[in-house]
Amino acid sequence: MVLKLIKIKSKKIYLLGVIKGLTVEVKTVQKAFTKLNPDAIALYLSEPELLGLQSVIDGKTEQVPLSRYEVTYARKLAYYAQQDPDKYGEVQVPPPCLVEGLKLGLKNKVPVVALDMNETSYADTFINNVSTIHLVRHSMRINKLRKKKFKVKTPEEFTYAWDSELTKLKGFKKLESARESYMARRLLELKDKFTCILAIIELERIEGVFDKIKNA
Repeated sequence: MVLKLIKIKSKKIYLLGVIKGLTVEVKTVQKAFTKLNPDAIALYLSEPELLGLQSVIDGKTEQVPLSRYEVTYARKLAYYAQQDPDKYGEVQVPPPCLVEGLKLGLKNKVPVVALDMNETSYADTFINNVSTIHLVRHSMRINKLRKKKFKVKTPEEFTYAWDSELTKLKGFKKLESARESYMARRLLELKDKFTCILAIIELERIEGVFDKIKNA
């Protein structure tokens, strides 16, 4: 379990790093929730995405729309899970860590809030950082990643290796850094309202968010 604590006077922000897609992360979220007893749960989703996840849990929506990037990631993760099921477990969509975080909040009457940018903010950030050339190269990189064999031994190593491939392009690295900054600011705002926050964040983004909060 990758868990980082940030204390600001009497307030506590816990950053829980998770691997999106793995069912084993359900237990990770459960253990963190039980141990910390937070009065708020924050998820690495935008507000519309959080509402969409709620619809899935309520049974109002059967399918979750996935981007080309997300489909490729899920298939590659599933491939390695098949090679070593003891380490990876099963792969599911939507990410089990997010589903469990929302379910725990609803069951225990703990507020669940969105951390990530909304569509407008993300679109503006994307346009400001990702050039047409970067976009073309990113598309080509996704095609190559479908066939690429990663030399990894654990799910964590795969996560970092995958992210490294996608952020080799300067524009996309800036985009992910902007997401980290946004989530850090959001958590600092939330700490004025809550005493103990459990923030469920993608493993590959946790160090960035942690550093940006500490340096704010």
